[in-house]
Amino acid sequence: DGMEMLVVSFLYIPLNGEWGLKEEDIGFVASAVFVGFAAGSLILGPLADKIGRRNTTMLSLFLVFFFGLISAFCPEYWTFVVCRGFVGFGLGGVGPAVWSLISEFFPADSRGIFLVLLSQMWAVGEMLECGIAAVVLGDKPQDGWREFLAWSAVPALIGTIVVYFWMPESPRYLSIRGQQDELQKTLRDAARQNGTLDELNRLLTPGTTITCQVVEQRGSFTDLVRPGILAMTLCVWCIWFVQSFVFYGLTFTLPAIMRRLSAKDEVNDNIYEAAFWASLVELPGAFLTAFLTDWKAVPWFGRRHLLSLNMVIVGVFAFLVVFIAGHNASLVLIFVLFMKAFINGSFSLTWAYTSELYPTADRSTSLGAASAWSRAGGMITPVLSGWLLRRTLGGPFVVWGVAGILGAVAAHMLGHDTAGEELEDTMEEHEQHERESKMEKEPLMAEHI
Repeated sequence: DGMEMLVVSFLYIPLNGEWGLKEEDIGFVASAVFVGFAAGSLILGPLADKIGRRNTTMLSLFLVFFFGLISAFCPEYWTFVVCRGFVGFGLGGVGPAVWSLISEFFPADSRGIFLVLLSQMWAVGEMLECGIAAVVLGDKPQDGWREFLAWSAVPALIGTIVVYFWMPESPRYLSIRGQQDELQKTLRDAARQNGTLDELNRLLTPGTTITCQVVEQRGSFTDLVRPGILAMTLCVWCIWFVQSFVFYGLTFTLPAIMRRLSAKDEVNDNIYEAAFWASLVELPGAFLTAFLTDWKAVPWFGRRHLLSLNMVIVGVFAFLVVFIAGHNASLVLIFVLFMKAFINGSFSLTWAYTSELYPTADRSTSLGAASAWSRAGGMITPVLSGWLLRRTLGGPFVVWGVAGILGAVAAHMLGHDTAGEELEDTMEEHEQHERESKMEKEPLMAEHI
């Protein structure tokens, strides 16, 4: 996922040489990826709630591989745009299916840490992509861009094979489907790997049936906008939009920012090296977020306050860039890297937080819908950021700073924190939990007043 989304940022020079494109044309390639991503999220996300997380993951990864490889052989610009759009379509299904599956395996007290750390495979993928670009594109990117695209598609094929042979289906999903045989097999396989098979066998004696709450209606968008859910959903969509707008704005414009800075000051203009360090710097922010998200010493911190704090920090660093943009190029680069670190930390936490906010029956659908909104931000930001950057270096950062603050406000308005809570399986369970939580808070508020 991380690899494929970084591909476009390395194609500015070679595609310009191949087809004589303007920056807006290459920005349109990035936007096409996001159009496909949004469509894939909206179609493949609910599909994972209907046919399973594992099957949807395999299908999505194969689409990424197939169209990623085909795009390496495209003879002209518009065919290339369409192929990259279908790559985005496949990517749109990977996140909702994988995050739903993984979140449904981890226990409540450590789920946040593992989910945030898992998201760092994105940064690892970005760094691997930088390595491939440096080796294959090198100093003459116009000569090797097709080979670069072909190599970039290989990990998706490897992922498809790994999922087919080794990834199990989510037990929670099998439970709401009422698939007893598959559920017990998955639990026994997990127990065998964990060395707890004897304990499970004592609980699941021959003929034992696991009590399952079968849910017939799964993957419904209407569940996300029910009266008791709508306010939460709107806040979630706002957060996803803002984070994508800032994150991909930084990712896609980093080469252009580097060229602008290298012309002003003694800054290394190797875009592959710069992108590598920009990806590497994402890891500390995520590791800090992972440590704090389930930090038992400060239980009140949780997901919501941590997410708000990350977004505020992103906004502050963006405004700092505006104030020093014309004075110190090295400091600008440092602040940009800090923005990357904290927006990545908040993005990682948002994936985990969203997967916990919604029940099993609609988890992939909710992630798909939120991801689609985020891709709307991704569609806008390459074109808008490029347009602003041509006029002034600080222009994009003003918009990113405002967006960061708005994201912090939306996160604070969520109200419901999921740290340490068990996942819910149906919307009815979720609504009941919300009512109980509200009843518990009312006496405390009255006492405070």
